[in-house]
Amino acid sequence: RSYLDYQENVFIPKLGFLFSKTSKKIELKDQLSSTEQKLLITLLLHTKDAMIDMEKISQFMQLSIPSLYRYFRSFKERGWLHNKQKSYQFAKSKSMIFEESKELLVSPIRKVVTISDHDFQQLNKAVPLKMTYVQALSYLGMLADSKKYGDYAISKKIYKNFETVPRQHIFQGHRLEIWNYEPISFDYQTKNWLGDSYGTLVDPISLYVILRDNEDPRIEEEVERLENKILNLLGE
Repeated sequence: RSYLDYQENVFIPKLGFLFSKTSKKIELKDQLSSTEQKLLITLLLHTKDAMIDMEKISQFMQLSIPSLYRYFRSFKERGWLHNKQKSYQFAKSKSMIFEESKELLVSPIRKVVTISDHDFQQLNKAVPLKMTYVQALSYLGMLADSKKYGDYAISKKIYKNFETVPRQHIFQGHRLEIWNYEPISFDYQTKNWLGDSYGTLVDPISLYVILRDNEDPRIEEEVERLENKILNLLGE
């Protein structure tokens, strides 16, 4: 019976062959793919212990276990993970991994479109949209956001699935970010990050990456607070 093991070695008994995959050595400074970025953020936010729950992460990512092993091997080469037999663990603290990786993280936004409230309601009914950008940041800190329209995120894959593409040539409307990956879920309520407010927001690390180069002094200050919250969370 043929099989692919956790180190991506392929055995084909009929041929009596064992294929071992060789690839270019990955270095810490190498850019992350969109899938690697989403996976790293998911690991940092959704792994409580040093040991990684493969089944749980597989469900979050909608990736097969063999695919996860391939990505985990690249993280191991970067010094973030190590493995014993079939289990993977963090090789260092999550806050240290975040500090090492944050310069490699890029904005997940592929493009931004403006949509009417009608199109927003139709989209949001089909796929609940998460708040992002300044609107999301305003929920997490002291930043006031009095705009009539909101800021929302959707993956490029889901956006393409809609039969009617939202009307983009309008001057006023909701700001819709088309992301390279599906926005990651994060329960702000249980972490007490929202206070008395309630909202469905994109994850804090992706939000940080999107806003960290914003030159508005008010936003810069809130982004710094957000980064400190992330570090405190990961240091737990």
